[in-house]
Amino acid sequence: MQGEVLFEHARFPLPRLGPEFRRQRIERWGAVDAHDTVLPIVKDAEHMSVIVTGGTGKHSSWPPTFGHGARPTRRRLALRRG
Repeated sequence: MQGEVLFEHARFPLPRLGPEFRRQRIERWGAVDAHDTVLPIVKDAEHMSVIVTGGTGKHSSWPPTFGHGARPTRRRLALRRG
């Protein structure tokens, strides 16, 4: 499943989280409190939403994130052909 590949590579450094969120991830997810620990951005691949936006017109939109969501990325992702 393509979402699983994205899930395996979409990580966030634990040290960049504030103290409260850092403590929650350590307690709830069993994360190791180390300077090189990276966490998945969602709990599992089924919680990922891939949204493609762009173009012009009144029907262009994106759904806001709620709950455990985060900000959308503004980085372009290149497709691997072949």
